[in-house]
Amino acid sequence: MAPFRRGKNDRLAAVVLISGVISAPCLAQERLPDPEVGPKSRTVSLVAGLGNSVGGFGASIEKYFAQTRLSAFVGLGYIPEVDDYPSGVAGAVGIRGYTGGRKHRGFAELSVSPIAVERFWSRRERDGAFLYGPSVQAGYQLLTTGGFTFLISAGVGYVLGVSAQSAATQAVGGLGFGYTWQRY
Repeated sequence: MAPFRRGKNDRLAAVVLISGVISAPCLAQERLPDPEVGPKSRTVSLVAGLGNSVGGFGASIEKYFAQTRLSAFVGLGYIPEVDDYPSGVAGAVGIRGYTGGRKHRGFAELSVSPIAVERFWSRRERDGAFLYGPSVQAGYQLLTTGGFTFLISAGVGYVLGVSAQSAATQAVGGLGFGYTWQRY
């Protein structure tokens, strides 16, 4: 067996090997958009959850405008029967105005949606109706770089056409999870 001798090529090989080992984790990382550039715009969100903006238990689709600072949404959901109150399909429409930010944003919402459920008796049968009206909410949106979206909101709604037994103002809110499509 020949004796091992160190030379210039051995040192160069060691430097190249060590550099490769150190830089490998950096090269293997997923390339993310430049934080300064970020997503050019959000285009559409699809969110499922509960609350008045999705019509009870349901989903909403939201389209963004004005460099993603303004949006319009439509929700469709189901309100289940609870304590002999009526159940059925309900809907909502509204607009949201957002604060700046790429990942964390606040918003103000104005919508027309089901605010309360009323029950009444008509000719020996239980009956009822969903009471719609305008509502104002403040909320928070989280949007990850992968598109996962989380929404939470709370506010107050005013019931139109309210009977004498019901209160005209009601607390409203929402919780939703979904996906937002983005253009880079």
